[in-house]
Amino acid sequence: MPSLSKLLLCLASFLLVEAAPSFGGGRLERRSVGSTISTPTGTYQGKILSRVEQWQGIPYAQQPIGELRFASPQPLALTNDTTVQSKIVFGPRCGQYVNGVLSEECLNLNIYRPQGTRQTAGLPVMVYIFGGSFMGGGANSYKPTNLVLRSKAISKSVIIVTLDYRLGALGFLVSPELREQGALNLGLQDQAMAFQWVQDNIALFGGDPSKVTIFGQSAGAIAVSMHLSSIRPENSTDLFRAAILESGAPGTAPAFDYTSSYPAKKAPSDGTKYSLILASAGCSAVIAEEQLACLRNATAASILVGQSKVKTYGGFPYAPTVDGLMVPDLPSKLYSAGNLRRVPLIVGTNLDEGPEFVSSTTYYSTALTTDAQLLAWLGNQLPDATSTAIAALVRFYPSTQSYGSPYNTGNVKYLFKQFKRASSIFGDLAFEAPRRALLAAANQWSGVDGGEMPVWSYQFSQRSEGEAEYLGVSHGAEIPWVWSTVNATTPEQITLRNGMSDYWINFANDLNPNGAINTTSTTPLVWPAYEQQNKTSISFKVNATELIADTFRAGGISYINNNPDVFGQ
Repeated sequence: MPSLSKLLLCLASFLLVEAAPSFGGGRLERRSVGSTISTPTGTYQGKILSRVEQWQGIPYAQQPIGELRFASPQPLALTNDTTVQSKIVFGPRCGQYVNGVLSEECLNLNIYRPQGTRQTAGLPVMVYIFGGSFMGGGANSYKPTNLVLRSKAISKSVIIVTLDYRLGALGFLVSPELREQGALNLGLQDQAMAFQWVQDNIALFGGDPSKVTIFGQSAGAIAVSMHLSSIRPENSTDLFRAAILESGAPGTAPAFDYTSSYPAKKAPSDGTKYSLILASAGCSAVIAEEQLACLRNATAASILVGQSKVKTYGGFPYAPTVDGLMVPDLPSKLYSAGNLRRVPLIVGTNLDEGPEFVSSTTYYSTALTTDAQLLAWLGNQLPDATSTAIAALVRFYPSTQSYGSPYNTGNVKYLFKQFKRASSIFGDLAFEAPRRALLAAANQWSGVDGGEMPVWSYQFSQRSEGEAEYLGVSHGAEIPWVWSTVNATTPEQITLRNGMSDYWINFANDLNPNGAINTTSTTPLVWPAYEQQNKTSISFKVNATELIADTFRAGGISYINNNPDVFGQ
């Protein structure tokens, strides 16, 4: 079964191994010196590797140390200093030990563009937010080289930006003092600051700041969804014009935040989390007015010790919280008010989102073999739901093995008797119901009080080679296909790999995954926009990519979305 570390990594991504692409022609070049670019905040020299020019570790904000710890990110100072800084190595991950070193000087981003890109190129820009439960992961897990090369091969070149942002307690701690100072959701604020840096500087690298698409997976997709409703003045619609959400939506975080183990082990409150941090930092005895100053003077290591003591038995120990700014309200209330940026969206999930989580003892401590145990487990995950509401939900999910997740596996039983049933329910609570709710809201508000909001929905249905059968098409399985790093050896595999990359590249270029009108598409088939009167998704699978009706498990998913207060939506 997956360990907690594997679970956290899976919530973000799989570590992508860069493979030699089968497109573009020619041998990959050795590393050579890249261009030197002068910005108002520094002059940076990059490198060229595999025909991709890249800069790594460029700061996009003042580093969050000293007085800036637990504070909103601050813009970099303008400078006349023309000293060339070599930016060919990744900056540190935020608030994590890497090779025994812990650093908070992590508000950096990385830029990748096709070799030979001119400053006047005006290329579309794709800004990626990694996942990892808002606790782990980093931009250096991703190798955008192949996706950049693919974009050039189909004459739709893009620039890709990856970024690091504050995680865990350093990025998502909640306290009255932080709320009063507008310093909640600091990780989201960091991302918005990075978006602003892109607006201010990407033209110097050959990008078009008016053609930015933000995209992310898992916690990264949740973060993307938060930016769709953020009302911070600096986070206006001008920061991006489109978004892609892979396995995450606004309702996913609340669903995870309620998760706890069987039997009853409730996640600690924000106050308890804060008190653990205070205690580990030696700040418990300090008067309330001076606690934040004490935390800013404490060692980062002591804060991580307190962070590690927060046990949620699954879910997000730290996650976005309603602050009225970055996260104005619960998703269902934002949807009903039409608080959504009117931008084109791609929103999707994988066939079997639930098994990865239900298979981990992080999420249960006793195998679920009876109906009573399943109901009790759900009761611990959903503290606001009555036993009547939980029983009503469970009735939509038959106990017959053939109905459960991993789907399409017949009557095979995995791990324990209620595993497939619990996985199906969990996957719908955390992923499918939030996806459908977002799609419905986008359809409802498109063209109302703003621009159009066309949306496309997908389901990734290709199981990863070597993946345990009980995980099915698991959370994160689509990542190497999107990034063109999967080891595709057959024509059918290459078609799927290139097709998925091309849909994403087309979307960044043309605001349509099929590409511009009246052009020849390089993708497997026309992917129609999602509409309530014709709920069509595309299902990605080797040699079997097809259009499907997005009506599966309609009863259970509708019940979840029709009772948002009960199910944390």
